Amino acid sequence: MEPNLILTGFMGTGKTTVGRAIAERLKRPFIDTDAWIEERASKSVAAIFAEDGEDRFRAWEAEACAAFCEPQELIIATGGWTLGPAKNREVLEQGGRIICLTATPEKIIERLSAANDRPLLASDDRDARVRALLKQREAMYRSFAWQVDTTEMSPAEAMLHVMAVYGAITNLVEPDTFELPMHERSMSILLGADLLDVLGVMLRARGLRGNVAVVSDSNVAPVYGDRVAKSLAMSGFEPVLLRVPAGEASKTLDTASVLYEKLVEGGIERSGLIIALGGGMIGDLAGFVAATYLRGVQWIDVPTSLLAMIDASIGGKVGVDLPSGKNLVGAFHPPLMTISDMTTLHSLPGREFRSGLAEMIKASVIADVELFAMFESGETDLPEMMRRSIQVKVEVVREDPFEQGRRAALNLGHTIGHGLETASKFELLHGEAIAIGTIAEARVAERIGLARSGVADRIERVTERVDLPARFVDLDIDEIILLMRSDKKKQSGRLKYALPRDIGDVVICVDVKDDVVREVLIEMKEQA
Repeated sequence: MEPNLILTGFMGTGKTTVGRAIAERLKRPFIDTDAWIEERASKSVAAIFAEDGEDRFRAWEAEACAAFCEPQELIIATGGWTLGPAKNREVLEQGGRIICLTATPEKIIERLSAANDRPLLASDDRDARVRALLKQREAMYRSFAWQVDTTEMSPAEAMLHVMAVYGAITNLVEPDTFELPMHERSMSILLGADLLDVLGVMLRARGLRGNVAVVSDSNVAPVYGDRVAKSLAMSGFEPVLLRVPAGEASKTLDTASVLYEKLVEGGIERSGLIIALGGGMIGDLAGFVAATYLRGVQWIDVPTSLLAMIDASIGGKVGVDLPSGKNLVGAFHPPLMTISDMTTLHSLPGREFRSGLAEMIKASVIADVELFAMFESGETDLPEMMRRSIQVKVEVVREDPFEQGRRAALNLGHTIGHGLETASKFELLHGEAIAIGTIAEARVAERIGLARSGVADRIERVTERVDLPARFVDLDIDEIILLMRSDKKKQSGRLKYALPRDIGDVVICVDVKDDVVREVLIEMKEQA
C-alpha cells in the first residue's frame, strides 16, 4: 500500500486544486479535510466557526487526522492550520508523506481576493489579516522538509512538481528539519538520508531556477560530484562543477578570485545558484564567494563531513583565511538551505569523523547536559546526538544571529584551538585543535576560579574516549599565543574567551591574562 500524499499549507496555495488534479491523474481517492468535516458536522466550516466556535472546529480537524493515520493511497488536502498541533502532524505522518505548498503573501492575497467563505479572513483589512496569519504560522510551514512554491506555477505545473517530489520521497525516511531565522534571511536545515538523490527535485520545487555552480574539492567531487550533477540535471538545472584542491590552504582570497572567474565563464548570473558540496572549508569558501559575487547570490550548503553538518554549515557565517589567521575576511550570508545527507558520512575517513565529534562535545558543554552524559556513557546513537548538537547551535544562533552577545558561547575551545590549528600549519584537523582547545580553556577557567573543580577532567575523559587528542606536541607555545592574538574575537585589543563554569553552563567575554594561558599550555604540551 502506497503512503498517502498529504498537502498542507496556507489557504490560497493550491492544496485542493492540486490535490484533486493529482487524485484524478493517479486514480486515487481525494479527501479535503474541510469537506470531510462539513459532511460529518452537517454544516459548513463557516457555520461551525459561527455556531460552535473555533475550538470545536479544531477538534473536528483532530478527528480527521485520526481517520487517515494509515497508508490508504489517499490524496489529502488539509486546512491551513490542521497540522499546527504537533499531535495532528504526528498522526498523519504515520500514514503518508506531507508536502507543504507555499506562495508569497502577494500571490495568496491575489488568489483570495474573491473568497467569501473563509472565517479567519473576516476583517476590515483582509490584506493585513493574511499577512498577520502568515507571520504567526511561518515557523510551522517552514518546518516541513518537502515544499513546493506555487507562486509562479499554474495548477498543472504545481501538480507536476508535487508529483515529482512525492515520487522522489515515497521511500525516504522523513528528515529532521530545523528552521533558523536570520532577520531578513531564513535558512532551513535538513538532516536525513539519501537526500543527494532528491536534491534537484527539492530545489526546483522550491522555485529555484537557472544555472547552478557546484563548488567542491578534490576529495569530495570524485565521490559525489556526478551524483549531485545528475540529480540537478534531471530537474532541469544546468550544473557546472567547480573543483578546488582539498584542505584549508584553499580557503583564501586567491582561490575565491579563481572561482569568481569560473562563475563568469559558467554563465552564473544574479538569479543563479551556488551549491557548496563538501566539508566546512568548502562551505566557508563557497558561501563567501556567494556573498560577494555580483554583490550576493543565493546558495545551498550540502555538507559531507560530520563537523560541517553539526556546526560549520549552521549560522550563516562565511569567510576565508589570511596568512595571519583563520576567517579574518568574511560575511554573514546564510544559505537558503543546508541539506545534510548522513549517508555521505560512510565515506568519511575515521580521523575526519572524530574531528566532528569535537564540535559535538563542545555543543554539549555549552548547553546540553544530557548530550554530554551520552558521551560519558559511550552512547552510539549518532543521529540523535547529531540532532541534539544541531539544536544547541540553532538555539544559540536564533538568539543572537549576528554575534552580538550569546553567540560568543560557540567560541568555546576556539580561541586556543585556532592558535593550535594555525601553529600546526593545519596538520591538526580543526576538530582535533578544538578538542585540545576546549580542554585547555576549561583548565584556564578552573585556574581563574570560574569553573567548578573537575570540569576539565570530565571533558578530557570524554575527549579521549572518542579517540581525540587531549594534548599537543612539537608546537611553540609563544607562537600559539601570538597567533591567538590575531584572532577576530578580540575586543579593544584584548582576547575575550568563552569559558565553561560547568557542563551546560558557559560564560562569555572573559578576560584572561596570557600568563595563565601559557601555564596551562605548558602543562598540556607533551614531549615528542
